[in-house]
Amino acid sequence: MKVAKKNVYPAAKLNSFINDIKFDLIRLRDITIIYFHVYCVIIILMLDQYPGKINNISFYPIYTNTLHFVEDALDAGIAEKNFVTGEENWSPKFFDLLGYSENEIAGTTESFINNLLHPDDKEMFSNAVENLHKTLKFKKTEIRLKTKQGKYKWFENTNMIELDEFGKPLRIIGTIIPINKKKNLQLQLQKSEELLNETASIAKIAGLSYNVITKEHNWSKELYNIYEVSEDYKPCTETNRQFYNPETLAFIWNTIDKTISDNIPFNIEASIITGKGNLKWLRAIGKPVTNINGEVIYVNAVLQDITELKQKELELKEYREKLEKSERILQTTNHLARIVALEYDVPSKQLYWCREYYNLYEVSHYHVPV
Repeated sequence: MKVAKKNVYPAAKLNSFINDIKFDLIRLRDITIIYFHVYCVIIILMLDQYPGKINNISFYPIYTNTLHFVEDALDAGIAEKNFVTGEENWSPKFFDLLGYSENEIAGTTESFINNLLHPDDKEMFSNAVENLHKTLKFKKTEIRLKTKQGKYKWFENTNMIELDEFGKPLRIIGTIIPINKKKNLQLQLQKSEELLNETASIAKIAGLSYNVITKEHNWSKELYNIYEVSEDYKPCTETNRQFYNPETLAFIWNTIDKTISDNIPFNIEASIITGKGNLKWLRAIGKPVTNINGEVIYVNAVLQDITELKQKELELKEYREKLEKSERILQTTNHLARIVALEYDVPSKQLYWCREYYNLYEVSHYHVPV
């Protein structure tokens, strides 16, 4: 007589599954803690499928221990709210991340929003939760929460809605992961970038990089301003031709080709016609970047808008040319009219002759009159 086997889900198999959870959570540390809840839902379904027939295993201690392991591995706090019963629970880690013990603050949504969430983040958080209810797609947000010390710290918040068998929301599960150090570094970097952009804008200095292999052009933000084009413009060899006349274009590419072939820096000035049709002068100082084989793979350059300086330089050059022309006319007139002039400086008792005076007396211009 054969004894019918019980429909038992082996304990060893479930233990192995729990270990897989731990391994995956370590491996997927930066993805999301939500995967843990997916595993847990699967385990719960197993229990429903095999009620009372899991041998040699106590599920809830394993769930609790694994939950604590997850929280420690991810440095994350977990909170959940049951829409049917209205019950809300925060994990011990959730309180700990905020500097509280479990009995010092209420673990409720109301407490979270009114006492912990930064006022400037409330609208964003509310919109994220509302969108979650509509789309059922979780999204990471960055929020500030007030700690027991009264200081706000940055956390990454992720929420997920679990549905019942009829597709209705059963509960919402949320996590917080501390990102204060990363966020502060990010904000410092953002401030530095803003200061750099402002400095570049004031000094009218920009940068570009040309990839010799892929022919790709990369511009800094200020270079778009200098060329008077929108940041949607995609610089490339062909489209950039519009900014130069043929002579300037040939001069620039001859310079770049020489930099690449001879591995030497350059320092040039050239004119451009901007996207708005304005004439500008730029100074470009560039140098090649090589790989381990000594081959030039990039050409990097710093450009400065020197239009105002160039205009003054051209005006000064024009003034000097006019002055020299006037002096030549005056000399010719004096020579033809035999007009001479001298000046006597009383304090120094120094006598000065004009050029024609030397010619009249037929002496060298180095002669010192007395």
